[in-house]
Order: sequence, then C-alpha cells, then structure tokens
Amino acid sequence: MSTTGPRAAPVSPSPPEPLAAPVRRAPGSGLLDDERARTHGRMSRWFAVGVAAPPALDVLEQHALLEVVRDALTMGTWAEVKLSPWLLLAWFVAVGWGARAAMAMQSTHAARLGLFAGGSALIALYVVTTDLRLSGLLALVALPYTLVQLQLLPPLEARAARG
Repeated sequence: MSTTGPRAAPVSPSPPEPLAAPVRRAPGSGLLDDERARTHGRMSRWFAVGVAAPPALDVLEQHALLEVVRDALTMGTWAEVKLSPWLLLAWFVAVGWGARAAMAMQSTHAARLGLFAGGSALIALYVVTTDLRLSGLLALVALPYTLVQLQLLPPLEARAARG
C-alpha cells in the first residue's frame, strides 16, 4: 500500500536579519571614542600592575619560587615544592585582576580618583612597611603613570559628550 498525500511546497530560505542596527556616530567621534577606550584600558592595566606587582614580586623573592621551579625541573623533586607560596602569589594576581576590573567599571572621574587614592594609599603603606624593596620601584612607576592616564580621561569624555 502506498500512501500518497499532499506534499509541502519547498520553503526558500529567507535572508538573515541583521543582528543589530548600525550605530550612528557624530562625524569624527569614532576616533575620539577609540582614544578614550585606549586611555581607559591603559589606566586600568597600569593600576592593576601598581597594586598587585609589589606584593607578588616580594612573594617570588622571599620564597625563591623561580629557583624552586628550576630545581624541580632539573632534579625532578616536585614533591618538595610547597603549595602555600603559589596560592599567595595567585591571590595577589587575583587582587590585581580585580583592581583592573574595578577601575574599568568606574564611570565617573570622582569614582576613579577615589579608587586610585585608596589603592595607592594601601600600596604606599605596603612599600613603606616592607623597607622600600625593589618591587616598590615598580609601584613608583606604575601608579604615577596611572594618574597621568586618569587625568587625560575627563577632557576626552567631555569632548565625546559634546560630539
């Protein structure tokens, strides 16, 4: 027994719809938005370096982690490698990543300045209490550079708002 019935007509595929309407920008504002985004990114990255690098470098130095890895690779003594300094190092990297994210989320200049002042005060206290080690030099380079980038943002944002 054969069953024949009406066949459905083939459906031609419709053209895909655009995902989002193109954003219209004022003439010349694209370059300004790009410059503002680059400045904001540089500021956030250098703030993270300034906040997290001094304690992380001190952990590397105090626990001789690079020498431990070198010895473990050459002699195969991985059982003697302690986990606690690595966890401490991971903690400071996470703090730096969080500082970068927190700075990137701040939308007003006052909020960015407040976060910068708080982070800089904590690192200044850390550097002074650890006898001004070489790792503090990195903070003395990174944090002033962050401040310069921070001061560049308001004029860029004001020009972008005017369009």
